[in-house]
Amino acid sequence: MISKKGTIVDLVLMPVFTTVIVLGFILLSILATINGLHGDLQPEKASTAINSGLLTIGLHDLTGNIDYIYSNKHNFSFDFQDNKILVYTKKKDKSDAITYSFAEDGSLGRLTFIPKTLNFTNKTIRELHFVKQGNVVFVDSPVVNKKFKANLDLLECSREKTTALKKDIILDPALGWDKSLEKEGVPAGEKGYMNQRLQITESDVNRILAARLFGYGKDFFAEKAQHTRSLSQDSKVDLKEKINKIQKSKGNAVISLRLGSYDDTDFNPVVAYINGESNDIKASRKLACRILNSLSSKLPEITDIAIVPVSISQLDNFYSKSPKRVLLKDKIGLQLVIGNVQIGNKNMIVEKQDDIARAIYDGIKAY
Repeated sequence: MISKKGTIVDLVLMPVFTTVIVLGFILLSILATINGLHGDLQPEKASTAINSGLLTIGLHDLTGNIDYIYSNKHNFSFDFQDNKILVYTKKKDKSDAITYSFAEDGSLGRLTFIPKTLNFTNKTIRELHFVKQGNVVFVDSPVVNKKFKANLDLLECSREKTTALKKDIILDPALGWDKSLEKEGVPAGEKGYMNQRLQITESDVNRILAARLFGYGKDFFAEKAQHTRSLSQDSKVDLKEKINKIQKSKGNAVISLRLGSYDDTDFNPVVAYINGESNDIKASRKLACRILNSLSSKLPEITDIAIVPVSISQLDNFYSKSPKRVLLKDKIGLQLVIGNVQIGNKNMIVEKQDDIARAIYDGIKAY
């Protein structure tokens, strides 16, 4: 009978046992290279440093947005830098730190890593949020920042060099209505969407938003009289006249403003329409992206943002009166359709007109 019992020598020389021992030494060697291996919680701290660095790198490969929650069994302090992360057991102390470098030159490609979103070094925490939103990657924590909330609606804007904006942008308050003409019994123009309860008319709100935007960015826009219609009062201007003004303008860009109207009062989007046949579609899309991200960042009421290319040549054939026809082929241009006029209470297009204008202006500056 063959005995199933083995000697100590047999066990030690078994291939599986030998492999485990070798892998154990390799793991210890790796941990030892990460700024030393000593004291309690060093392996856990090293693991946290590695995982945090790899997560930061991984976020830069994503095209969509994400808020990934990473939790530890133990509390640590963190110091995120341009190209590395330091993890401490209790407080910022170089002798206690485990360091993991994840980008030698501090650059991780098309996105921007913001390492100093918060100072984690003065507080030990278990939960980190690794966030990719739009063009930015950062790390935050609701434990430290009570106001933290990821904005996963932001768009990733192109970083490709595009045509510069000349400082003569034309503003187009879409539509237009002249009350005096109505009294005379002649066509008075288009009011657009209305909300009787809030006593708002789209044509006038479009004008007010354009006027406020002009007030913020006089350094960007054409002279007041050069825009497609008056910024001082609601007025009627034929679409052909508007297009003619834009064609003759010195500037290379037009921003048109409209309001949205949707039956679902929980739906409060901002949509940027651009000319899909434009000679400068990349610049139009980039400008639209910057403005939409600025609006979404500063107005929490906004539920959705989107960029929609349209065929202006098809509009010429089938809907010649469309306000989108101001988006000319040889101009950088977009038409912003803002909010939802059907929202009855706390409607941002009534209560936050100045905030909307400022956010659009900031988006133009970001371009």
